[in-house]
Amino acid sequence: MKIGFLTNSLSAVGIRDAEEIFKWAKENSFQALEIGPTISLEVEKLRELQQRYDLKIISFIYMRNILSADEKERRTHIDKIRKRIEVAHKLGVPYVTISTGRDERLSYAENLKVFEKEFPPILRYAEEKNVTLTFENCPGMWNIAISPLMWKKIFEIFPSPQLGLCLDPSHLIWLQIDPYKVIFDFRDKICYIHAKDTEILRENLNTCGILTDELYGQKTECRWWRHRIPGWGRINWRKFFSNLMEIGFDGVISIEHEDPLWSGSEKKVKRGLILARDYLKGMM
Repeated sequence: MKIGFLTNSLSAVGIRDAEEIFKWAKENSFQALEIGPTISLEVEKLRELQQRYDLKIISFIYMRNILSADEKERRTHIDKIRKRIEVAHKLGVPYVTISTGRDERLSYAENLKVFEKEFPPILRYAEEKNVTLTFENCPGMWNIAISPLMWKKIFEIFPSPQLGLCLDPSHLIWLQIDPYKVIFDFRDKICYIHAKDTEILRENLNTCGILTDELYGQKTECRWWRHRIPGWGRINWRKFFSNLMEIGFDGVISIEHEDPLWSGSEKKVKRGLILARDYLKGMM
């Protein structure tokens, strides 16, 4: 397995130059990068940086609403996904990571029907370019691919080898879904891992329950969970990695750093990435 990280955490503190990110990643013993939406898609520059720093780009991630009720917005996001598929093809990057999109006026079942109609041209383009589309299971990013049931339904509708999962166990924790069993159940669809943890804020939960908050439990004094770097939350990473090894997974573990305690400045974000790296190394 290789350890990398998603560039979004550095972009959040103003670091958006690809060369600066590659250089820091190499100097700090990371082996892969996941390129977020704010990084310029300059093919030759990215090709040269991969070679110079011997760092693999594992995926281009673009999780936006491709089922938006606004046709212009929908088309814009689809075009940007197609662009990332094209760039991934040219660079030999295996994955483009997306969400399914979600029309918030509709139920999950209704959205699935819309997705079944709208998604085929995107998938066909990825298949033509030999790029695998992976769904990250974040419920907050206009997404219906958020649970084992929905994954099963989507993969039954689209049984393509060019469709898989970027598995993020942190969301499964607060959704009350077993993050260990899904590794066996979807062993053939796990392409790479988002390494992120979840802490349950028990005092707030005791006071507020799970409903006295805004979407996601993050916006008010009643938030009852928060994301953490690996090892600082509820996930049993030894069990998680043991299951990955048992299915023969040997891919990239990409740190998705959204820990509020290690955010807000370049120094804190980089320290959070290094702490996560060191913790994950102990699992391998």
